[in-house]
Amino acid sequence: MLHTVPSVYLTPMLSVEKMAPYRRVVGIEVMGEATWAISGPDQAEGDHYEPAEAAPLALDASPLFGARLAAFFKRYLAAERKSQADYNCHRFAHWMGGIEGSDVFRLLSPPDHILKQGHEVEGSLPLGAHGVIGSRVHTHGDYHGLAKHSVVGLGEDNPDCIQVTALGGYLAIASYQDVLGEYNKHYSVANINRLFALPA
Repeated sequence: MLHTVPSVYLTPMLSVEKMAPYRRVVGIEVMGEATWAISGPDQAEGDHYEPAEAAPLALDASPLFGARLAAFFKRYLAAERKSQADYNCHRFAHWMGGIEGSDVFRLLSPPDHILKQGHEVEGSLPLGAHGVIGSRVHTHGDYHGLAKHSVVGLGEDNPDCIQVTALGGYLAIASYQDVLGEYNKHYSVANINRLFALPA
């Protein structure tokens, strides 16, 4: 069980930065035990929340998905922030995929290989699948591109994905449409960002 509050903020460090409204995950409950994100009255604008105001959200997820999500949340969002550079969207997606090295302290390189080897996704990703938002070009018989953002699927029948909003950001549930819209609005002059994933 997740607990969410509405938000438009990217990170606690950049509370002036806003994005399309999404559901910020502020708590995770596993086997009746709830873990909450750090919050207090001295936190940045948009960072403070009241647990009593959080809405419960049940995910239709596997035990492995739930365990990985809870472990990431406890390590990076429920503990005192040591550094804004501890985690980002790519680390979260690698972590959820069980990729070796996703828990190392250095940040991982963007998964550009997904743009190079993957296919464009028109709908939603399967539960736990790693998707990348970016653009690519086909030159000299090969694809090249830059992975701008990683998301994790919540199921092929679910219009939403789960993601970390930015470097040191929030755990967020948002629609693919909104996430793509944000990246095309702010990071592309030609609306060329798309969602890509590796073959299942």
